[in-house]
Amino acid sequence: LHGSPDLAIHLLADVSGRVNRLVHDIEALTLRTASERVVAYLLRDGAVDAPPVRGDGGPCTVLLPASKGTIASLLSVTPEHFSRILHDLQSRGLIAVNRRQIHIPDMQRLACHA
Repeated sequence: LHGSPDLAIHLLADVSGRVNRLVHDIEALTLRTASERVVAYLLRDGAVDAPPVRGDGGPCTVLLPASKGTIASLLSVTPEHFSRILHDLQSRGLIAVNRRQIHIPDMQRLACHA
């Protein structure tokens, strides 16, 4: 680390970012409802692995990067509860589900639900 300050700075920035994400995850798990966590995942995390076509808060499509069971586990909900939340969001017209593709007709409207 003494021989390469640039590498040290890069490593510290990486570790800092990871700690920040972990703190955010802990806050989300303790302070948000399951529905809020699912919506936040679709708007933020779901778009990371499958960049959606975004406008100014309009429509977007997210491809779930893993099975629904895996994502449910990540969000600390049962697969059944995750499916119920998706079904509820779909019945409200906030999303349309087609297997691993989630179409969000209006991102701002979905964000207001969280």
